[in-house]
Amino acid sequence: MPRFAQYSRVTPRFWLAARLGLAVLLMHGFAVAQLCSGTSEDGCTNSGAACRPVTRGTGITGQCQTVGTAKGLRCECIGATYIDLTGRWSANDGGVYYVRHIGNDVWWAGMSTETPLGIADLHKGLQFTNVFHGQLSGPVVAGGSSVVLTGDWAGVPRGSALGSGSLTINVSGAQMVVQTASGGFSARTWNRADATPPLPAAIVTLEELPIGFDPGNIFSIFNLVKKNQNAFRDHSLLDNLKPAKSKPVVVFGNLLQYQSPVDILGKISYVPDPADPAAMHVNYHPTDCREYTGFICLDGNNSPPDGDIDFDITVDRTRLDAQIGFWSQGWETGASVNATNFRNKLQVINRLHVESIMYGGTTECNEGIGLTMLPGWQQPGAAGVLLNGVPIAGKMEFYWRDAPYYSSAITKILGRQVNLNDRVRITGNLVLDCGHGVRHNCDEDASDVQNQEIHPVYSIDFVQDFTKPRLFPTLTGVWSADDAGTYYVRQLGTTVWWLGLSPDESPAYADLRQTFANVFQGTIQNGQVVGNWVDIPLGDTANSGAMQLALSAGPESTAMTRAGDAGAFSGASWEKLYDVATRDIVIGFESVSTEGTMPPTAEPFEFTIGGKRTEAQPQNGQPVSNGGNPSMRAEIGTRIPVTVTGANPLQISVAFAGHRANWTIPVDDLKPGVYTQTLTPPRVVPSAAPQPASLAVTAGNVSTPAPLTITYRIENASPPR
Repeated sequence: MPRFAQYSRVTPRFWLAARLGLAVLLMHGFAVAQLCSGTSEDGCTNSGAACRPVTRGTGITGQCQTVGTAKGLRCECIGATYIDLTGRWSANDGGVYYVRHIGNDVWWAGMSTETPLGIADLHKGLQFTNVFHGQLSGPVVAGGSSVVLTGDWAGVPRGSALGSGSLTINVSGAQMVVQTASGGFSARTWNRADATPPLPAAIVTLEELPIGFDPGNIFSIFNLVKKNQNAFRDHSLLDNLKPAKSKPVVVFGNLLQYQSPVDILGKISYVPDPADPAAMHVNYHPTDCREYTGFICLDGNNSPPDGDIDFDITVDRTRLDAQIGFWSQGWETGASVNATNFRNKLQVINRLHVESIMYGGTTECNEGIGLTMLPGWQQPGAAGVLLNGVPIAGKMEFYWRDAPYYSSAITKILGRQVNLNDRVRITGNLVLDCGHGVRHNCDEDASDVQNQEIHPVYSIDFVQDFTKPRLFPTLTGVWSADDAGTYYVRQLGTTVWWLGLSPDESPAYADLRQTFANVFQGTIQNGQVVGNWVDIPLGDTANSGAMQLALSAGPESTAMTRAGDAGAFSGASWEKLYDVATRDIVIGFESVSTEGTMPPTAEPFEFTIGGKRTEAQPQNGQPVSNGGNPSMRAEIGTRIPVTVTGANPLQISVAFAGHRANWTIPVDDLKPGVYTQTLTPPRVVPSAAPQPASLAVTAGNVSTPAPLTITYRIENASPPR
């Protein structure tokens, strides 16, 4: 019999059963879900009952709930409340995560911090910055059970940790908890942190932030930051500098021969000195104290060298004029500075003087440490001036020059040679120098007065010479776009991620959003990168869309251009600043040995490599012969995958029962082989604790603990990528 005939014979029975089932379901549904009833005095008379239709919330059915006030109550059918995860979250790895929730899709950028939620950090994400994209198994409902979020993450080269992997996370309205994680992801729990974090107690107690101080106003910040001078009208940055723009700018150029400032009748000009070949100088003696108290009180606070790094650049006007919004937005027109008079100055001499301050503190001599409001080249970590993404933290080589210079010439910064004509990108505050002459004139309209500066500096990027051979070139690296943003790009196979940030990072204690911050995920297809981007709530915009990028040379490209429309996304062209090569290795900690006995403890070994922490318990302890001396050896047997980033050295620390070791391996020394490291014993012997059977060779405590020696092996996990 044909198959259609079989179906024709059973169809009447099927529809009869279906109609009966539907009738039962409808009768049951109306019996359970009904209209809400109540009075204006008592509210719901059937509170909690299932109801339909829903008058507030979402869903087909809801619950009867009393709403209103004592002046007038009513009973409504309230449906489910779906929760939007968009916002700021705090994680147990010390990072702050900016989450964007669109439908069932979740994106984020997670950044390490040095203060709670980064409230006093001038740069977030220096230890790690990761991006994520995943999908929820269903909507997040208030009061409901958690749903599952699954997706992929990747470290991007704003931080030094470049892991990648997948995540499975249980999500509720106020918390996220990791189920499974791969690739060395460190966070395990997140909690909502949308509220502005409180100021540190010391600030509130000491009232160090003056009344009326506005951390979002650049004039207010300049007025608070002190110079190491005690002259008339020369205490703060605002006494000498007038901000030309409200937010930091980005300018490309090339290092020039140093130009000496010359004061002619109260007008400052910069004149090249042919006898001075150095590209950068610092107004500080190499032997002078580097601590803040020594800097701010130098030479009795009587107009000493100011500690600024000074240099000049010729401006890349093609790049500057093409930068979106540079000439049309953000000018301090209320302070008589506008695009026209600033452009006129550059038309005369297409140069900018650049100065990086040593400290951005708020106290004068003998007033204590105070706060840090602006980046300084001697300041460490998140408060420092960055060179290719790494805090300078005073790591410079310079030598003193007597008359007529009375300053130091810089030869290297963070081990990098500084040369004339090096191409750089400078991020910092655009200002007019008003500190010279009797009247401190700013000469806003005087195009012949060359007092245009970037001062202070937030970051210096030396642009890589891509005509020279490159090590493992991929798209991974740091890029600059025509929207003035910095794009931290990571390529993993054919997948491409980025985090894009505008240059206006939130000032200290301000908790302000940047102009924009976005995350992208795409794939390389036929010479293009095709994917999607979303704005995250670190920035002021909340858009999203699809994007296609044309590559100049496939994965080895140093330029990208946007192909077609990308919605509200503004940037259209990207230039690579420098490569960040990565290499996967495995460090295997094989064994531990010591003369005498092992420490009597059940503690595990704690390994921290590149900021990633792992534990391992020693096993199979047994006595061994060491030249006739009683010794012990135990197996560790743990293998830790590590991604080595660029030229950054690998930092390792190991702790076990009070024994510790910290060491750094330069990237050139990360070669396959077997190595040893000594762990120094504690000063005080720990008290006896239960001894693992595997290590219980002798009884009693150790009177004089001996050092431990660990043996570890370095292996290449995969070819460089």
